[in-house]
Amino acid sequence: MQQTDVSVVIVNWNTRDLVLDCISSILANVQDLAIEIVVVDNNSSDGSVAAISERFPKVNIIASERNLGFAAGNNLGLRSASGDYVLLLNPDTVVLDDAIRQMRDFLANRPDAGAVGCKLLNEDGSNQECFWMRFPDTRWLLKQALYLNKLNRLETGALQAVNQAFPVAHLLGACFMMRRSQLEELGGFDESYFLYLEETDLFFRLADKGLAIYHMPGARVVHYGQQSSRKAADWANVQLQRSMYQFLMRSGSCNVAARITIKAVMLLAAGVRLTLWLARLILGREDRHYAKRMLAGYARLFCSVPRFVVENRVCIERRK
Repeated sequence: MQQTDVSVVIVNWNTRDLVLDCISSILANVQDLAIEIVVVDNNSSDGSVAAISERFPKVNIIASERNLGFAAGNNLGLRSASGDYVLLLNPDTVVLDDAIRQMRDFLANRPDAGAVGCKLLNEDGSNQECFWMRFPDTRWLLKQALYLNKLNRLETGALQAVNQAFPVAHLLGACFMMRRSQLEELGGFDESYFLYLEETDLFFRLADKGLAIYHMPGARVVHYGQQSSRKAADWANVQLQRSMYQFLMRSGSCNVAARITIKAVMLLAAGVRLTLWLARLILGREDRHYAKRMLAGYARLFCSVPRFVVENRVCIERRK
């Protein structure tokens, strides 16, 4: 029996057509690698499981009876993976050319590398922001709140022109590869994250072990982006900030002053966005239904931030 080189793990939730295209692109560009594809379906209601089974009978489908979220869904898939390397791939992606082989060969020849990600492209072929040179902190959060994060994009934008692989702080979780042994050593994703920041937490722990994270521009994948979360945009905003609060508590200080500062910045961000979406609604700059959903979402966020909590044990464990 041939040893599996790469296990591709995909977590799907109601993106049937996209995940079918994703699997097709993997199989069309697999080269001579021995791969297996594991799809964890988070209780989709759009017929995803039946469609995948019918079109790709060799794909290993794990149908969850409830929505486990991204972290727990990936961990469930990882337990079924047998490859030496694991590609964590979003369902709203299309693999181009030999991207999987390039990432696999890079890890095989770079013992210092703990993870490698590819260049992500928007649907129109333009570059997508998919790596960052530092981990989020309170200053980063303040820049986000005031829309000053574009200053950071000047740095990453210049690096988009680099052709060789280079080290970064962390990657977008839409497409990255790791050795299965190192994923298992880390215990996989932290399942206390339901959605967002779970990959950032994983890279933080990986870097803490002295391993580097690389961006590989020669490997390319199209990423449509936020196809699942867009269906619940009002809820997703709250989840994003809850996960951000959790990560900042774990990676930085857990004292009372830090908690108050972070929550104050998050409230500022919610207030700014409430004002902007209200203006868009009044001026007719956005679809009224979508604008009302976003307003409801940011209002919900504003009310939720004061109630954000993180278990004290988490701070203690992170500092061991």
